[in-house]
Amino acid sequence: MLVELQDPRRCADATLLAQQVAPPAELRARLDDLREQIDSVALLANSQPRSASDKAIRLVAEARELGFTPALAEALALDAKIATRLFEHQRALVSTREAARLAKAIGDTRLEFHCLRSLVELTTKQLDDPERAADLLALMLGSFEQLGRPLDLLAEALFAESELAYLREDFASAELLRRRALEQRRAELDESDLRIDHVEIALANVLAEQGRLDEAVDIYEALLTRLRAMLGPIHPEVATVEFNLALTALESNAPALARKHVERALTIQRQVYGSDSAKIAPALVVLAQARAAEDDLEGALAAAREAWPLEQQLDPHNGERGNSLRFEAQLLNALERFDEALVFHEHLEAELGPGLSAAERAMINHTIGWLLCRVGEHERARFRFGAGQHSDNADVAARAQLGLAEVEFAANDLPQAAARLARALEQIERLAPGPLRDEPLGEARLLQLRLAAARGASAEEINERIEQVRRTYSTVTMPAFVSDGLRKFGAQPEGQ
Repeated sequence: MLVELQDPRRCADATLLAQQVAPPAELRARLDDLREQIDSVALLANSQPRSASDKAIRLVAEARELGFTPALAEALALDAKIATRLFEHQRALVSTREAARLAKAIGDTRLEFHCLRSLVELTTKQLDDPERAADLLALMLGSFEQLGRPLDLLAEALFAESELAYLREDFASAELLRRRALEQRRAELDESDLRIDHVEIALANVLAEQGRLDEAVDIYEALLTRLRAMLGPIHPEVATVEFNLALTALESNAPALARKHVERALTIQRQVYGSDSAKIAPALVVLAQARAAEDDLEGALAAAREAWPLEQQLDPHNGERGNSLRFEAQLLNALERFDEALVFHEHLEAELGPGLSAAERAMINHTIGWLLCRVGEHERARFRFGAGQHSDNADVAARAQLGLAEVEFAANDLPQAAARLARALEQIERLAPGPLRDEPLGEARLLQLRLAAARGASAEEINERIEQVRRTYSTVTMPAFVSDGLRKFGAQPEGQ
C-alpha cells in the first residue's frame, strides 16, 4: 500500500492526542491565528502559488512547533495542494501522506477523505500506477461510506473513480463518471465555482481522447469565455483551458490554431509562475510541436531547448520530465540529421534512465541502433539490436531482427543477413496493420532489394523488389534514405 494509516491508539505521543480536545488556553490565540493564516494562504494559492508555497511551508513549521495535530494536518494538506500546482509532486506526496495519517489518528474522516482523494490524483496523473491508485481509491471510498455518503463529497468520489478509469484507458467509463460528477457539481455549487470548470475541462479531455474533437473544442471555448469574464485574462485557470484547447487543435491537424492558444497559455503562465518554472515546460513542448507542424523547424527546436532546463527541476520519475528531449530527438530523426539525432538519443537515454518504462527504454535502444547503422557504426549497432531482439514488445523485437539483418548485410554476410531478414519479415507481418507495421516493412523491403542486387539477381526480380517497396510506402511517408536507395537502382520513388 502507498499509505500506512495509523490507529490513534498506536500513536507514540499520547500527550499530542490529548491536546486535540483541549489545547492549553495560552495557545488558543496562536491556534486561531494559525487557522486564519491557513485559510488566507488557501485563497492565495489559486492566483499566486509560488508566494503561497513559501507561506505554506512556514505554516507547517509553526503548526509542528505548536504541537496541535488538527492544525498541522490542515497545513500539510494545504502544502500538498500548492506543491501539486507547482509540479513538486514528491513534496506533495510526502505532505499528503502525513496529513492523511494525522487525520486518521484524530478521527477527522472528512480530511482523511480529501487527503486520500489527493493521493489518488497524484498516483493516477503523475505516478501512472493503476494498482496503487486502485488501493487508494478503495480506502477513499471506505472513508466516503464511513461519512454516510454525503452529497457534497459525491462529485469528488465520482471524479476520483473517473481518473482511475482514464488511467486504464477506459474512456467510455471515465466520460460517464465525469458527466455524473459534473451534474452533481452543478446541483450543489454556484455556476461561478471553479470546481465546476475543473470537471468540465476533464470531460473535454476525455472526449478528445475518444476523437470527439468538435465536442471538446465547444466545451473549451465556452469555458474560456466564462473564465475570462469571471477571473480576467491573466489567471492559471484560463491558461489551463488555453493549453488544453491547443492540444485538441494539434490533434485536429490545426497547428496555427494550436500555436495561437498555446502562446496565450504561455503568456499567462510566465506572468503567474515565472519564466524559470517547470510549470511552463509542457506548454513549451506543445509550442514546439505546433511550430514543427507549420514547418518552423528552428522555432520548434528553440522551444524544446527552452523547455528542457525547466523539466530538469522535476522528479526523475515524473512523466513530464524529458518530453522536450523526446520531441527534439524525434524531430532530428525525421529531418534525417542522423549524427545529431544519435547524440541526442544517447543523451535522452542517459538523462531519463530512471524514469523510463521498459518499453520506452527498449524503443530508445533500438532507435540508437538504427541511427548507428545510418552513420555507418554497424558493430556498435549490433550490440544495441542484440539487446532488443528478445524484447516482450513485438514491435521492438521485430525491428531488432531487422536491425541485425542490416548489420549482417553491412558485414557482407549475405546468407546470415537473408536469414535474419526472413525472421524479421515474419515478425513484422504479425504486427497490427498501420504505420507501426508499414514503416519497418518498407525498410525490410528495401533491404530485400539491396540483398537481391548484391547476389546478382535478374533485372526482373530487381524491378519486382522496387515495386514492393513502392507499394509498402503507398500509405506512409517514404523517408529520404529510402528514396535515395531507390534512386541508386535508377527508380523514381513513386507512391508517396
